[in-house]
Amino acid sequence: MYKSIKISNFKVFENFKIEGLSEINVITGMNNVGKTNLLESVYLLIGCSNLALLLNINSSRGLTSFAGDPAIIQEAMVSPFFLNLQTDHTITLEGELTDGSVVKSIIKLEPEKYLIVPPDKSSAVKPSAPPPDITGQKLTLTFSHGSQQVKTSLSFGQQGPRIEPIPPAPLFRGHFVSSHASLNPLEEATLFSEREKIGEGQSIVESLKILEPKLKRLAVLVSAGNSLIHADIGLQKMVPLPLMGDGLRRMTKILLAIANSPNGVVLIDDIEFGIHHSNILKIWRSIVNAATRSKTQIFVTTHSYEWIRGAADIAKESLISNMSLYRLERDNSQIKIISYDRESLGSAVEADLEVR
Repeated sequence: MYKSIKISNFKVFENFKIEGLSEINVITGMNNVGKTNLLESVYLLIGCSNLALLLNINSSRGLTSFAGDPAIIQEAMVSPFFLNLQTDHTITLEGELTDGSVVKSIIKLEPEKYLIVPPDKSSAVKPSAPPPDITGQKLTLTFSHGSQQVKTSLSFGQQGPRIEPIPPAPLFRGHFVSSHASLNPLEEATLFSEREKIGEGQSIVESLKILEPKLKRLAVLVSAGNSLIHADIGLQKMVPLPLMGDGLRRMTKILLAIANSPNGVVLIDDIEFGIHHSNILKIWRSIVNAATRSKTQIFVTTHSYEWIRGAADIAKESLISNMSLYRLERDNSQIKIISYDRESLGSAVEADLEVR
């Protein structure tokens, strides 16, 4: 778990630090102030040196095309991660973990170097201009944790993006439940299968009954060659989960992400998306209970005062030892933060103060 996170030159953040992170962290603020950007920075830290996560973030926002000039593709895919789209900056992401160690990622554009090997091997090897289908630059990520240091690169050519070398496994598991990306049925089925293998599938079902009381069980079945989660709601046939409501599917993804990230981190963007307000307290309890069982740190973003009030009410029930709320605000070119711990959040909500 993270105790604090520092961000430099990443998207809207020039110099930003969030401290005193809790088991449950609620991020609020006006539109376009950087709430999702904050989750994305944590997502990249979780992935250590995995630059493919940058492509995942772009994909969740609809940036998926790789056709055309590699230099134009690189500009479109890489520049959005840099402050003010200025790729001459160096991005720094740093996190202090609860064990006191520090993880750090440094991301920057560097020139790609090529060599011409002449036919006469006795001749000197000289630097060469890049091949015509290469941009001449590569994005590099240097990740460090203690004595460990790993460097990977991402470049773009006519054949699409290339990442070298294969990044190592992350320090701990994590999932990003985006509000932008469509839900992936195969990913859902894979995550549920992992829980079913160890007899935890029914606990997911019990939590989902908040949204669908008729739900009896879930099962992964093959339909038209695709593995899909199917739901038994008392009909003659089980119903493919993608045909159920968006709220039920999203809650399924959230619970599966938490259950499959033991001692890890789950990031939930726009937690209120697809969920009726009458279920807020029950959903919060399910998320907190699941996170407690898995010892998973949770980050959520929201614009909803009802969800914030729900978080404050859950904190009063002592279901968790700590919960924090952070409101992001724009102060000229900087993003500042106003933080509330469990006690001050409850007091602020009782006094009907604006904490969004």
